[in-house]
Amino acid sequence: MTTDRRHGVDTGTSFKVPCHLATTMNITLSAHQTVDGVLTTEGMRVLVHQQSDPIENGLYGASSGTWVRTLDFDGVFDVRCGTQVFVTHGSNFARRTFYVTTDDPTTTHGPVPDTDDIAFAEISSGIPLVPQGSNTSAFLAARGKAIQLTTGITIAAGVFSADDTVTLQNATGGAVTVTQGAGFTLRFAGTGTTGNRSLSQRAEATVHFVSTSEGYIFGAGLS
Repeated sequence: MTTDRRHGVDTGTSFKVPCHLATTMNITLSAHQTVDGVLTTEGMRVLVHQQSDPIENGLYGASSGTWVRTLDFDGVFDVRCGTQVFVTHGSNFARRTFYVTTDDPTTTHGPVPDTDDIAFAEISSGIPLVPQGSNTSAFLAARGKAIQLTTGITIAAGVFSADDTVTLQNATGGAVTVTQGAGFTLRFAGTGTTGNRSLSQRAEATVHFVSTSEGYIFGAGLS
């Protein structure tokens, strides 16, 4: 880890080395056990974040004996409010990122492992919703978001770029039409068909653009 010479801030308080697993419940911090569907092995890094006693929360190395906090999460200068850790495996938490939500007790250091309660929260991976409003065509401000449809919508050429995505969420009690605009090719993923599509009630579909004039649509309730 690197420390800034002027400010004395340790870069290790921003992001931790990724953990293999994250717990899904209160656990006993000893012996190998199944965590989020995976049996731990010696030294495997585990994010423990749901203990009944929040003082026990933190990063641990799994062991056949007593679990010990990892070296990057066992000292007074190892944690700050906002410290993040990525989880690589597990049935529920694979590819999820967590951060410390506990406020720093002082201006010089964050919560201290084995002394202070430490709480974690998952960084949301949800897609922001934007209202359709009066828009009859998918609009650029919805790029990477979900348009909450109240009526049908057109996918027009020249609005989006390659690798853009837009999700369409039908918020109505009936089907709505996703219209292939002039000069645009809307491909129904997994089939050889193009053209308008019907999105059934409360259904959701995503358009992945391969160019400004072509995209693939896929999702549930799409026909």
